[in-house]
Amino acid sequence: GDLLVSPCFDDWHPDHVACALAAHQIAQSKPHVTWWGSLFWAHHFPPARVPHALAALRLTDDEVARRWQAVACHASQRSTTEGSPIVDDERCAHLLVPVELYVVAANWQAS
Repeated sequence: GDLLVSPCFDDWHPDHVACALAAHQIAQSKPHVTWWGSLFWAHHFPPARVPHALAALRLTDDEVARRWQAVACHASQRSTTEGSPIVDDERCAHLLVPVELYVVAANWQAS
């Protein structure tokens, strides 16, 4: 089958929630598609509202570096030209850990 990864429904940010809901609906309509939700903002709102089973993907040093580079591409959110950045280094620190966590769709229920 295929794996569809999107932001997670429980990731607090409205854009992430909307994307997750759309991706999950697509996965539910395709029997060969499995959906996993990627967490980003949940790391910043302890305790994270993720009462679901998680899958962990170990990352190589190169993958961690590429993930950090990908976040750097969000220049408008990392900029300090108009005040504090939305996505600063402190909020991104969890991206330096060599593990990516995903919510497993089989254990997720829309609320």
